[in-house]
Parts: sequence; C-alpha cells; structure tokens
Amino acid sequence: MITIEVLISMLILFMVIATSIATIKQLKIVREQQVHHEELYMLILNVKDFIDDDICEKQFSMQGEFDDYQYRATCEKQNELRSYVKAFGVVDVDNVEGNTGNVLISFYKITLDITKHKLQKHYLYFKTTTKKLQ
Repeated sequence: MITIEVLISMLILFMVIATSIATIKQLKIVREQQVHHEELYMLILNVKDFIDDDICEKQFSMQGEFDDYQYRATCEKQNELRSYVKAFGVVDVDNVEGNTGNVLISFYKITLDITKHKLQKHYLYFKTTTKKLQ
C-alpha cells in the first residue's frame, strides 16, 4: 500500500519535472527570439551605415534588398542653418553677429522600413550633416 508520504513525494517530483520542461521550452523560445532580433539589429546597423553615406546628400529615398530583407529609407530635411558667429566689440559691416558662418548644418529625419515575409519593422532616427561653404 502507498503511503501519503510517497504520494506527496511523487506529486512534488511530477511538479519539478513539469516545471523543468516548461522552463526549457521557454528558454528555447527566448533563445530563438534573441537570435532573430540579433540578426535584425545587425541588419539595421548595416543598412543604416549603407544609406547614411549619401541618402540625404544625393537622393532623398532609396530602397533595396539586404540579406533577404527588403528596406525602404526616406530622408526629410527638418532644418538647415549656418554656423553662428559672435561679434566682438563694435558691430560693423565686416563683423556681423548671427547665423553667418561658413559652415552649413543640416538636420534630417530618416525613416527606415524593413520587411521580410510577414515581419514589418519601422524605425526613425535623425542625422546631422555639416558642409563647409566657400
């Protein structure tokens, strides 16, 4: 005859095994998601570096394919100002204070859409460029 202690021990053993199996399954799912997100993150960094070279200078939209992911990036100019020059002493014709410097600073908003099968991700980041004027 089975005593109550044996039944309780079997119940505890069953709970430990069931919890272990559930934990292992959950860890496997998390690991697969981590690998997938790591791949997506590296792709985003690569695409960002690739499009940053000339998207806002030569063209304002680009699309393509990178490692079976389709991407589309658009660049929109938010603001553009010349560098600020501080006048010292008496303000005269040659010494004007304000945004009259010889460096043009442009601020852009870039949207990046990445798709692969049913996965669709939308990213937004900002970029500042400087250009020396003559």
